[in-house]
Amino acid sequence: MLPTIWALKHFAMRVFDDLGLLYNMQGRRLEAEETCARSLNAFEQWLGPTSYFTTTMVLRMAVVLKLQGILVNAQTLYSRALHNYQALFGSDDSKTLDLEANFKAVEKAIFGRVCVASSSHCASGDEVSATSLDVVDTKTQHGR
Repeated sequence: MLPTIWALKHFAMRVFDDLGLLYNMQGRRLEAEETCARSLNAFEQWLGPTSYFTTTMVLRMAVVLKLQGILVNAQTLYSRALHNYQALFGSDDSKTLDLEANFKAVEKAIFGRVCVASSSHCASGDEVSATSLDVVDTKTQHGR
């Protein structure tokens, strides 16, 4: 069975996304940002700006920018993803928490780091909301 056009487009967009992350890990920041932006634009044109998959791409791009130290752009993308989630799911707090969990999971899976509210250890011993863009290495935090 031949792959559908949808499957081919999806594969191409994922390749661009993964290539952007690879460039970032190699320190090729400009190429990483351009490649991820192209991937994000392709997702938005194909699926629309408020689709769940586009929102996930926005989160991935925010993670890349945040870890490059481009915090203003990362915060802008995170806010955009939050707005998209609210457009998709209304003001359902459980979905917003899903967004924050998604942000942490993407970041941890790619880089072994998680956004927390402060760069110091959390007082309660738990990771907290990803609304701030400080980075903590989770391998050393909380005895992990």
